[in-house]
Amino acid sequence: MEKAYAEWIPDEYGYAHCSECGYEHDSPEYVTQYCPGCGACMEQED
Repeated sequence: MEKAYAEWIPDEYGYAHCSECGYEHDSPEYVTQYCPGCGACMEQED
């Protein structure tokens, strides 16, 4: 199974949402290495 990769996309209010599933943190500028919504890894390995 291939690992999903995504990125946090900030909006104009300082919140970030997952580019893969759209999950949005409820705290401004809070990001994690993995998305709690879909489990996508936010840092792609080379």
